[in-house]
Amino acid sequence: MKNLQLSYPIIVELGAVKDTKLKLIKVIAQLISKKYTTQKKAANALKIDQPKVSQINRSKIEGFSLEPV
Repeated sequence: MKNLQLSYPIIVELGAVKDTKLKLIKVIAQLISKKYTTQKKAANALKIDQPKVSQINRSKIEGFSLEPV
């Protein structure tokens, strides 16, 4: 998967954080479904565990942060 680098800052108002996380999770889920045939393959490629991929696919935003790591 190619790295996505933005050339501009993203500004999120505090009240919109939950909506922003949900929108991002949905975009990520779409990309995963297009690129990987199984959750296990996606998890290996993304270096996360399979249950996290499942959470993404079900649009569960708990446990995900917008903070840089």
